[in-house]
Amino acid sequence: MKWIGLTGNIASGKTTVANVLREQAIPIIDADQISHQALRIEQDRILNYFGNGILGEDGQIDRRKLGEKVFSSQKSREVLEGILHPLIQKKVAEKRALLESAGYHWAVYDVPLLFENKLEDQFDAILLVIAPDKLRLERLVDRKGLTEEEAKQRMATQMDPEQKKTKAHFVIENDGDVDQLRERVLAWKATIDSKYS
Repeated sequence: MKWIGLTGNIASGKTTVANVLREQAIPIIDADQISHQALRIEQDRILNYFGNGILGEDGQIDRRKLGEKVFSSQKSREVLEGILHPLIQKKVAEKRALLESAGYHWAVYDVPLLFENKLEDQFDAILLVIAPDKLRLERLVDRKGLTEEEAKQRMATQMDPEQKKTKAHFVIENDGDVDQLRERVLAWKATIDSKYS
């Protein structure tokens, strides 16, 4: 089974691309979903480092509070990744093995920090979704409810999209509306189907 990495900087439209592929019955493994599970499983270890100040009213880790700490400190980000990544890698390997045994020709691993975590060697191909910085900033402020400063801080923690373009096998530019993005995704899917099916 061919293994394709799907990545893109925050608010680039990567989730929309993944959803279009899901609608086309392409198996998608979602790193964010797995990391949310890992967050719950590793809550005690995370609290030991970050303290109870990151808890929400429900007694669970408030991802926004945790994000404030993690996105403002490289060391905090590294500690969190050190706690979560081994479990995430194990879960992904299990899901990938299930898809392979089910006979899929290709599958997608949706992973936001693919290049930042130096995972590119794990894939047969990488699809990068990019969008103009101005549009990404607007999305973060309007849709995620971040302040402009918080949004810029999060954007700054990721590798520059131009640098990522040099490492990706395929690039989809998300600089139009949803219908244009959908057309581009379906055209890309047709290319992959003809290559890997």
